[in-house]
Amino acid sequence: MEPAPSFLRDFTDLDRPRLEAIHHQVHDRFRSFTPGAAYAPASPWQPLDIWCVAQLPEAVLWRSAAIHQAAHGVLAFAIGLTPQRLTLAAEGEQPDIGGGYIATGDPKRQYPQQHIAVMTLGAGPAQARHLHAAGYTHPELRACVTEFAAAGDIRQIEQRIAETWLIDHAQAEVDAKKILTHPVAARAMGVLAGQPIAARDFDSGQIADVIDACGLTGAVLPSAWAPGRRLQVVPHGTCVVMALIGKAAPRLAEQVNAERTLMTRLCGP
Repeated sequence: MEPAPSFLRDFTDLDRPRLEAIHHQVHDRFRSFTPGAAYAPASPWQPLDIWCVAQLPEAVLWRSAAIHQAAHGVLAFAIGLTPQRLTLAAEGEQPDIGGGYIATGDPKRQYPQQHIAVMTLGAGPAQARHLHAAGYTHPELRACVTEFAAAGDIRQIEQRIAETWLIDHAQAEVDAKKILTHPVAARAMGVLAGQPIAARDFDSGQIADVIDACGLTGAVLPSAWAPGRRLQVVPHGTCVVMALIGKAAPRLAEQVNAERTLMTRLCGP
């Protein structure tokens, strides 16, 4: 369980060279896959030809980037946080620097690490699904969106894992999709995405108005999984035994000691 997060920004500490390296790594995998014609089409770009976010029409790119930030906002609300701000890059800036979001929570409450991962990791796939629904279905584009455009989200979770967070990445994406594809959440995400495009910045009052108008409440949304309390696994010699947490009943403690003794006899100390 973790204290409420405050400011969360896409790309975190990733600078331009590191982002460019991630971008190249994504596309290098596809060099033998993407048809040569797709790199230099004779006719204007068609949705099926586009394999990189840099090739998207400007309006499509900004809309998808807004969907990304709106997804963060809806997911933050779904896990019990308060979305405070959604932003896109300022007018004239390169869209691939992304945007940011602020979500705050009750400092007296602890939030499951897995739920923070749901909020963080769910936006890139949501952006990719939005583009796919609009006809931009090239698999290389999906990789570019979910690995490069979402690089900051991935970096945040990598940093948390390095700090000993226990995160199920795949489950976080599954739960995020389940939440964001709920009809009420999908509507709220779409409405929220329209605001940062117009203003580049959307504050907590405006976000709350959209959430209320769309009828978005915690009661209507699917829940995200979080691991419950369990017996602690403790290594013992070449075996693994279960240790009791807290005040265990004497009978259970005796059982654990008996199992430890048996395992020691079987496997050695």
